[in-house]
Amino acid sequence: MNDNNIYICVKTDYASKLLNLMIDNNVPFSIEKAEPIVQQPEKEIPVFKFRQSNDSKIAEYVYKKYIIENLDKTPPLINEIAEELMMSPSKFKALFRTHYKVPFYSLYLDKKMEYAAQLLKEGMKAKDVSIKVGYTHSIKFSKMFQKHFNITPKKYQQRGG
Repeated sequence: MNDNNIYICVKTDYASKLLNLMIDNNVPFSIEKAEPIVQQPEKEIPVFKFRQSNDSKIAEYVYKKYIIENLDKTPPLINEIAEELMMSPSKFKALFRTHYKVPFYSLYLDKKMEYAAQLLKEGMKAKDVSIKVGYTHSIKFSKMFQKHFNITPKKYQQRGG
């Protein structure tokens, strides 16, 4: 076995997720027919051969997909993201923290609050900003904003950011 290759046995229902992840992140791979490790007469389990993946590409994929492109939504749980990436939650947490120097949810909240601050600077009302960044209650948004910036959204807006 070559040191640059990883052989992965994947259940059929995870194969499309894995292929999409690999394609989205330009990770080179090849598919080879292999003998199934577990004999299941009704299902053939494909085996994929990958070159060593780049953890930074995985971290950037998660950052873009769940933080940058979805500031108006609550991201999935760490367990769900890890399952999508086919890794353990602890491995995902370590990978993300290594790449960004902070935990996933800390970075998510920082970016969400930066986006909210930008909207307030643009003149949007705090109640509307609250909805735009995914809070169902404006009071919860105000508390989170104040905790993050040490100032209420209204005062932040009044002082011009």
